[in-house]
Amino acid sequence: MKGMGDDGGGLSKYTSYLCDRLKPFIDANYPTKKEPQATAIMGASHGGLASFYIAATRPDRFGLAGCFSPSFWVGVDFVVSPPASIQDSEYLKQVSKGLAHDASSRSKFWIWCGLIPTPGQHNFEHYVRMRSIELIDILKKEPYNMKMDRDLFFEEDPS
Repeated sequence: MKGMGDDGGGLSKYTSYLCDRLKPFIDANYPTKKEPQATAIMGASHGGLASFYIAATRPDRFGLAGCFSPSFWVGVDFVVSPPASIQDSEYLKQVSKGLAHDASSRSKFWIWCGLIPTPGQHNFEHYVRMRSIELIDILKKEPYNMKMDRDLFFEEDPS
């Protein structure tokens, strides 16, 4: 993924580890609901980016993803001048196959954005919100046809 190295910062390896080793181990050794529709993955910032990626590419393992202030700007802002569109990003290319499934076999995504910058930190909230809305707009169109409040849930927290 542009700006994250050839392997998307290790996302494909991390996805394989979680889905093919860790989750099967947990399901085999603990009383869990194994079905994807009962299994969620969540993360914030780069963890939100990873959670979206994992649920999108492996809906057979994770049917739900919570993406808190996800870093969808990675690979399109700051690294590329002028900033590129998510539509043309390597990230979207990597997750597209899983997202293009029919609604019954793909994951559901909850995307949450805070709107107030943390004092003393970089103001990434602008990019988080802008790129989250951009991605949601893309996912509502062909070939994905995702529906708000069915496949996608979006919340902005002004506080």
